[in-house]
Amino acid sequence: MPASHGTGVVVTTTPHQGAIRRALVLLLILSLATTAAFTAVPSPLGISTWVGDIAYDLTFACAGALALQAGSVYQRRDLPWGLIGIGFLVYAGVSLLWSIDYAWPELGLSFTVVDALWAPFYLLIIIALIIVTRSRLHGRGLLPTLDALLVALMSMAVNIVLVTAFLNVNAVALDDPVVLVNGLFVLADLFILALLALLLQASQWRVSATIWLFIAGYVLLTIGDVAYLFDVTTNSYTAGTLLDLTWPVGALLIGLSAAVPKALDRQESARSDAAGSPSALIPALAMTGAVAVLIFRATAPTGATFVPAAYLAAMALLLGIVRLVLTVQQSSRLATALVESRIDPLTQLPNRRSLEDPQPSRAVVAMDIDDMAAINQHLGTLGGDILLQEVAARLRTGVRSTDTVLRSGGDEFAVILTPFDSADAVDLADDLISLLKRPFTINGESVTITVSAGVGVAHGRQPHDTAHLFSEATEALRVGRAEGPGLVTSLEGEVSKKSRDRLTRRAAVRQALEADAREFVPYFQPIVNSVDGSVLAAEALVRWVREGKVLTPAQFLPDVTSVEEMRKLSRRMLLSSLTLIHEARLPISVTVNIPPELLTEYLLDEVDSVLERSADWGQQLIIEVTETAIIRNPDQAARVLSELQDRGVKIFLDDFGSGWSGLGTLRDLPINGLKLDATFVQSVTRDARTASIVRGIATVAEELHLPMVYEGVEDVETCGFIKALPASFIQGYVFARPMPITDLTSWYSAHLSRGPVDPCLGNTQPA
Repeated sequence: MPASHGTGVVVTTTPHQGAIRRALVLLLILSLATTAAFTAVPSPLGISTWVGDIAYDLTFACAGALALQAGSVYQRRDLPWGLIGIGFLVYAGVSLLWSIDYAWPELGLSFTVVDALWAPFYLLIIIALIIVTRSRLHGRGLLPTLDALLVALMSMAVNIVLVTAFLNVNAVALDDPVVLVNGLFVLADLFILALLALLLQASQWRVSATIWLFIAGYVLLTIGDVAYLFDVTTNSYTAGTLLDLTWPVGALLIGLSAAVPKALDRQESARSDAAGSPSALIPALAMTGAVAVLIFRATAPTGATFVPAAYLAAMALLLGIVRLVLTVQQSSRLATALVESRIDPLTQLPNRRSLEDPQPSRAVVAMDIDDMAAINQHLGTLGGDILLQEVAARLRTGVRSTDTVLRSGGDEFAVILTPFDSADAVDLADDLISLLKRPFTINGESVTITVSAGVGVAHGRQPHDTAHLFSEATEALRVGRAEGPGLVTSLEGEVSKKSRDRLTRRAAVRQALEADAREFVPYFQPIVNSVDGSVLAAEALVRWVREGKVLTPAQFLPDVTSVEEMRKLSRRMLLSSLTLIHEARLPISVTVNIPPELLTEYLLDEVDSVLERSADWGQQLIIEVTETAIIRNPDQAARVLSELQDRGVKIFLDDFGSGWSGLGTLRDLPINGLKLDATFVQSVTRDARTASIVRGIATVAEELHLPMVYEGVEDVETCGFIKALPASFIQGYVFARPMPITDLTSWYSAHLSRGPVDPCLGNTQPA
């Protein structure tokens, strides 16, 4: 019947083969029984002695036949069993020849020659065991191999000590050829026992009955060879004694080992492979045995020869020391790898695997940077990595020494709070989010991010498992994201006061935009020539007039969280700013900021709907786009901006110098003007390098015939620096603040009545 033995090895045993195996086992047992009977009760009849000799030889022949059959049945294991089978058949043949030589000495056969014919038996057994052991050690690494060699050396050393002591005690002389040949066979036996010890260690002592039967059988064969060696040296060997039973009983056990259904299959090898790391106990015992052999050699009586055993013990001890050194190195590497596997290489924070540690905690905060994909697209992968490092460093400063900050994912972080009052966990998370709202400086550019958080809190007096709390915190984060970025939530609905305020504002913003209320109004800030004060345009800056208060963009724009809300607000600003300028009959252009998310076909549709009201509005409209908006999708940006220009709309590149597009943007995109980022402008009088950069940018803009608007000019000294630059326009508090349309109308009338003015003389806005 078919059967599967081991991993991926299919073994087929037919009923015919099973019957043959059972017949051979029966014949083997009968042969041994016959041999034992004639050994115990010798018959004076020569023919009866021959029956015993034939039964003796038949025992080895049956064992060899069983081994050969095992080699033909168990695929991929046929060679070792085949070699063993041939070896036993050789043994049976030589044994028969020896019986003939013993019965008829007149034939003139030499015992020395006959004994020497047993050599192939030992050689074939050695080759078979080397093949099996090598297969067990394959792919196991260096330490298991060293352990196996150590055990083998120690086994052979101990065996030599025992045999040598036996021979010394019995005064065996090794100068006779017969003694020498049989002495070599004993050494082969010891080597085979060493190989069996190596096999046991290679399998980590997890072997089947097959191996144990084989070992038991060969131990008996070795005992017989050692006893026979002594007998032939003293001419005391007598055929038909109990000594002769050691060999057939050993053959019986080895034959039975070949008859076991799972003999030397892959299943046992798989068991040893799955046993884990090699144990240091057996190698330690082997080293102890090596030391004992060396001590025994040093204290042995004069004349006792244990030199080979001492050499083997010394080799085993040296190998054990090498194994110890390698073990220490491996343990050190494993410890280092374990630590590194729990450390995030980018931020040097513990990683998510740290959550697997069975540590209790009171609360866990899970945080996620909002819109990290857009940030990476703007800053580049390297800039994004620097940002993550800065976030990690800032989080470390915002927690206590007892808290643990870790990086749980790509743009995700977590804080384990223990010990901690769970009621304050939400507020602490909000404090961390506020801490991260402060701008980061990445490669010289100011970057502001928002972070959302979820909190998992342990209830009751006992701390909870950290991994469970992290799971709750992550789920709370996911649920909270539905309300928009920058919030702190928990599954129980607990939110901090700051988050509650943000939720309230978001709801109010959403309601106002859905109702298309006129609460969102443009305030206008003039952009004037730095030399004579002539007006280039006025930038429309959104304000939210609510309950008698005027809120600036910084106070409510973070609460405009969806693209649809941005569209409604941008549509409102486009339409209302142009309408107000038109109704006030002001002959000036209006600049309107467009968020990066809206630089799509949508913008063209919105501009077309506005220009349908008046064809002249296209000449008055200036769209401001940032480098961030262009970098997101350069091809789409180029197409949309070109079509806007075809409609008569001008394009200003806002916050120039804060991104990475640089001169390539000026060369490849339809740009009508530049607005230099305020961080450059406000540093020109304090930093010589910044001043040189600004002068260089001004020269490039002049060569390209592009007006340069300097944002954030707030003092006379800065204004004076800008005034000296070519084709320069200023926008800032030094000249005029953002104002409603009515104030802009009054300001413009007063400004015209005064004629050319120096904008650096101070604010000309009416009180």
